[in-house]
Amino acid sequence: MRSSDASHDSSFPPRVDALHQHVLSDAPYRVDAVAPPQRIRLTGFSAVFERYCNHLANAVCTFGSVSVRCECDQNAGTLQCEVPHAPPSPSNTLSLVAKIDDFQTPLLQLKTSTVVVHAHRALTDAIASPPPTPPPPCAPHLRLIDRFYSRRNASLLHQCIAECIGTMLIVIFGVGSVCAAVVSEAQTGLWQIAVVWGFGVALAILATNSVSGSHLNPAVSLAFAIFRPHAFPASKLLPYWIAQYMGGILGGALNLLMFGPAFANFEAVNQIERGSPRSVLTARAFGEYFPDPGNELLSTLSVNPAFAMMVEAWGTAILMFVILALTDHRHKLIKAQEMIPFYIGFTVSVLISLYAPLTQAGWNPARDFGPRVVAALAGWSSVAIPGPKNGFWIYIIGPKIGAPIGALLYDLLIHPGLSKHAAASSSTASS
Repeated sequence: MRSSDASHDSSFPPRVDALHQHVLSDAPYRVDAVAPPQRIRLTGFSAVFERYCNHLANAVCTFGSVSVRCECDQNAGTLQCEVPHAPPSPSNTLSLVAKIDDFQTPLLQLKTSTVVVHAHRALTDAIASPPPTPPPPCAPHLRLIDRFYSRRNASLLHQCIAECIGTMLIVIFGVGSVCAAVVSEAQTGLWQIAVVWGFGVALAILATNSVSGSHLNPAVSLAFAIFRPHAFPASKLLPYWIAQYMGGILGGALNLLMFGPAFANFEAVNQIERGSPRSVLTARAFGEYFPDPGNELLSTLSVNPAFAMMVEAWGTAILMFVILALTDHRHKLIKAQEMIPFYIGFTVSVLISLYAPLTQAGWNPARDFGPRVVAALAGWSSVAIPGPKNGFWIYIIGPKIGAPIGALLYDLLIHPGLSKHAAASSSTASS
């Protein structure tokens, strides 16, 4: 029976159209036209078909003419359907054919494709391997869209190395642009600095995304661990944080190495003693302060720690909201995936241009704390940590409050509407 012969029952959820049973000729255990490994568990006289799922509590599927209940394990991120075996047959190969029109997950997206899985009945809890050769152009295709989640095909060590390097690149580009502006009046305009920051973020994402998912921000990793645990388990949170903070320290050290003589000359010309209260004018190139010490128009503005933390949380919430929106494959306007890093970078640029005069726009604890540690060790001491208003902690706590809030708002306000829209589109197409 071909998948195209399957009848569609509109009473079933459109995300999972049907599971059909068919006995084929004997064949080795394999998965046809499926990119990542897919697990088939055969136990006794039932088979459990597992697929990653997203926010799907229950589903009704058909197995031939039999309706079966499929349950979604939100924690494991799997859809499990108890499927009866075929009647006795000379063949010892069981084939499950799943026609999936709109079954899309945070990790995988199948475009009106048919996935055929062949498995020997004697195998138990086996892991399938991808096909040795790519499918032809007309074959079903599967597209990875876990762009900003943790990748599953790289070891945790390599993912952490990528996070460290990516965060280091952000600091080199972004904090480096502030260093250049402080010591040489290059990119003196706020928008010029913001644009360099945005491009730096985009390039760091492009450089590391295929390995780690390019969080490059402890606040972003925290939000993914809370709201996307099937894609980024909490067990990876601490290793990612360590890697990101190390990347911030390395990036800050490299910036100090490059601009160290320029800072010394600037301090000598302007009679600034490093470590004195006035040295905040140069320390701001490494860490953030509120308000921006370099903005003469705001020099008399009083920004208290509570307001500064609110600004940091608010800006990070917007950033996280946009990240989830851009990486949600159900958005129809997001066509060119390779442009998503630049959209995120542009978001960072806009947020910097809006809020940098108030708090210097951190949004990233690793970007602030790493260079701040370097500055403290390089002679800025208490001006760097804890800072003139003892406010260094604001740039660590504020973003880690804001990112989960942004993710929560997206899941409450946008995500349900997209789910209903996708279901309605699938029902219209099937009718």
